[in-house]
Amino acid sequence: MSDNGALAESDPSPSGLMTRRMAAERGRTAGFMQILVGLAWLTVGVWIFSSGDQGEWYWVKLVGFAALGVWFVVMGIAQLRARAKRIAAFDAQHGVNAGRQ
Repeated sequence: MSDNGALAESDPSPSGLMTRRMAAERGRTAGFMQILVGLAWLTVGVWIFSSGDQGEWYWVKLVGFAALGVWFVVMGIAQLRARAKRIAAFDAQHGVNAGRQ
């Protein structure tokens, strides 16, 4: 315990560990959603490419949708990797089952 009666960082309570595990595990849904949105943008890009209608903005739209798709997929993967690193660090510090109900 610290001087003011609160638990110190090295003395986490079970409820504190649960809260910290939830914070470490946050981001899975957002990461998957970013990947799905990116795949949707890539699908629109493929649809534009396969439509054969080469209007004046054809290449701008094609490159734009493809770039958005790649960006969202990369950011979703990065978010999932960051989440995995947070969980691994939490497990290494507190144990594999710490903070689980």
